[in-house]
Amino acid sequence: MLERQMGVVAAITAQTSQIQELVVRLVDGNEVGAVCFGDLVGWCTVGDRVVLNCTARSLELGSGGWDFVMAVLDSTGQVKRSAGQFGPGHLMKLRYTPAQLAVLAWDEEASPVRPADPTSYGDLDGTPVVIAGVHSLVEPIVRGLAVLAPGCRIAYIHTDAGCLPAVWSKAIRRLKAEGLVTAVIASGHSFGGDYEALNNYSALACAKEVVQADFIVVCMGPGIPGTGTIFGSTAIEVGELVNAAAALGGRPLAVPRLSFAERRPRHYGISHHFITALQVAAFAPARIPFPFYTEAERAKLQELAELAGFTRPNRNGVQHEPVFYDVTELTECLKPHLDRFSSMGRSFDQDPLHFAAGLAAAQAALSVGPKAPAIL
Repeated sequence: MLERQMGVVAAITAQTSQIQELVVRLVDGNEVGAVCFGDLVGWCTVGDRVVLNCTARSLELGSGGWDFVMAVLDSTGQVKRSAGQFGPGHLMKLRYTPAQLAVLAWDEEASPVRPADPTSYGDLDGTPVVIAGVHSLVEPIVRGLAVLAPGCRIAYIHTDAGCLPAVWSKAIRRLKAEGLVTAVIASGHSFGGDYEALNNYSALACAKEVVQADFIVVCMGPGIPGTGTIFGSTAIEVGELVNAAAALGGRPLAVPRLSFAERRPRHYGISHHFITALQVAAFAPARIPFPFYTEAERAKLQELAELAGFTRPNRNGVQHEPVFYDVTELTECLKPHLDRFSSMGRSFDQDPLHFAAGLAAAQAALSVGPKAPAIL
């Protein structure tokens, strides 16, 4: 199902170099919020007519419940050209859809950072690869690393398992603006990164070869889809990313999706998405960092890790390594930023261990990564 409506841009409420937030007045007089990606469809001005994809609003979705501009018509009725800021490449993303776009992949012939030897590159050389299955963990991971290893270089790989535009995440925009994320790599059909990669292996190689990252953080964007079944979620990519990181010589750390405020039983405690990814899809071992503030929490999480099967080989014969970190001091260091953390409408205070998993991941990454000066 694809639902479309026409409207007129009534106001531009926010704009960055790649995205506009709009108020659009529909034909029936109602006003809706909409998003325009100028590099895809051209930039809007007040008074422009726009064609909107209103499917998500119709379905009353959460983080994906915006309207999206599909085409922009100026005052003369002419379709505006896209801004086309993806470089002089010829490789297509969103292939064979009305929105397909050409990007400059970092490793194609026209790229100035293409590997000198296209048949021999991509050794991660033990670089920690921190893999999360839900976007709300990315900011705690990055801020934790920034405290523990000041001045470290962090590459963020935005996979195509959630929202595709890498510029959609306000958290990533903040982290980039503060200089905490060195570069964003858009992988697969995601787009709009500092570098574009056609798959996750290429993205990991870019993080090491080009960004020269001390730490690599990999996650989908907001808007994780799922069917409520063990295999019906794109979060199963966590296991596949463990395989990719290990295959290229990295040190995979898989961040557990935790919640003790979640009402859905399948996501209470350790999410079934995470358990399936590690126990079914992973063919390489990963370190699994669990956070705690009290010994009671530690004991509870150890029990849950055992129930999930993480203390014995998975169905592929792989033994993961659960590790446990007291994140009290790191949380105290990040107090000024905690109110920005949000997941499913819940704040840090409402579901602290969910976000604390990202802090534990930062501590675990430091324990296997470069020996940068550390505060804690």
